[in-house]
Amino acid sequence: MFIENEVNIHTLVIEILNVPNYDSYQNDMFEIILRNRNFINNNVGSGNCSNTLNTIILYKVNFNVVFTRQIVNLNKPFKLKSLFIDERSQIDESIKLLLQKSGDYLENIGYKFCRSLSLSEQQILNNIIIYCKNIKFLDLYEFKEQINYLSIDLIKNIKQNLKIIFLLMQKNY
Repeated sequence: MFIENEVNIHTLVIEILNVPNYDSYQNDMFEIILRNRNFINNNVGSGNCSNTLNTIILYKVNFNVVFTRQIVNLNKPFKLKSLFIDERSQIDESIKLLLQKSGDYLENIGYKFCRSLSLSEQQILNNIIIYCKNIKFLDLYEFKEQINYLSIDLIKNIKQNLKIIFLLMQKNY
């Protein structure tokens, strides 16, 4: 439809709704995109459609271990501009590798902390401080008093680029 009408597509949005086998569908879909180098060109960038696609948005994606490792294992740069992690995401070493691979490109980052403070949350903030220097939009949701200093260090580290910041702090009683 887009190709026949010669639409210039700048952004491809993929939303995965809550369906049975959610993670399986997500992993399969992303595997197809990553394994087929010409996926975008074959489906969007034909001769009738100018090659204008510059952004793929994955909306409501659960960053599970398999999904994250698919990105990390790419041989070419993956210019991830936005990363929002919530309590559904599985946190392991692959998140650190994802931040290493795409940290220079990340401009929008958010993290919703789990109910209990864990070492993983501290490690994620430390890795964001180390690898992500170009953040313009920062959203830290339900963070705890114990990681205030890391959050302040992160803000100091990115202050030259930071344009928007959302902080929602949760008091432990």
